[in-house]
Amino acid sequence: MRGPFSLLIFLSICAVAAPVEIPFRLQRGLILLEATIEGSEKPLNLILDSGAGATVLSKKAAAEHSLILTAGERIRTVHGVENASRAATTYFRLGISPVAVRFSTQPLIVDLSQESRSLGTRLDGLLGSDFFAGRVVLIDFKRSRFCISPDVKPAADAIQLPLTQSGGGLFVSLTAAGSRLSRIRLDTGCCRALCWTPPASSAFRSGKTTKVDVELGSHIIPAIPTDVYRRPLFPNEDGLLGTALLARFDSVRIDCIRNRIAFEGDAD
Repeated sequence: MRGPFSLLIFLSICAVAAPVEIPFRLQRGLILLEATIEGSEKPLNLILDSGAGATVLSKKAAAEHSLILTAGERIRTVHGVENASRAATTYFRLGISPVAVRFSTQPLIVDLSQESRSLGTRLDGLLGSDFFAGRVVLIDFKRSRFCISPDVKPAADAIQLPLTQSGGGLFVSLTAAGSRLSRIRLDTGCCRALCWTPPASSAFRSGKTTKVDVELGSHIIPAIPTDVYRRPLFPNEDGLLGTALLARFDSVRIDCIRNRIAFEGDAD
């Protein structure tokens, strides 16, 4: 399973040689991209979700496209462990221009009806961390553009941090309210700024939203609304870094080749 799946990712990477820009829209703090499944012209609404370990399609979209499902499996989400199916290799085209990006994977098939209602629009799937593997992508919040293989380097004054890829997730380190959090999941599928689990000795109360100073490297962003949890959302992780904080910058560059993340432009 690992060999063919890795090959599919490699082939999809090789297909993107030149920079490609795809427009996106923010809806309720989430990044929505338009895509199609190869052989169909029906548009799909996909959330760019680096926090998801794999690309996901809704059961409804899978049925409408007559996808062949393989064995089921159990997956872990922020809501707990859930049942899912796996589709056979599926080819996606991101964007609607002639230079749209082709991406292949074996998506998980889950029920996204509740998420669609929460979002206020039809949600067909999540573009997960498997898409980011081996790529450099730039989320340009200022221009509402998603650029794959950008042809410019980060600005000289960009905040650059190491990026760790592990277990289907992308992780950064930061400091919140003086607490060093070494394993924060980069989660573009989370509309909040920061969800975290403070040390047991902390005075922060779980279940509450509070404002804390967040340090990205040597850069301090004051009074960031954060959601405090008594227990980690995922085992051996410190929390989630979401779009409400990422979108305070003009752009965020996620480099899964050199394992770096760059925050460009002043935070609000």
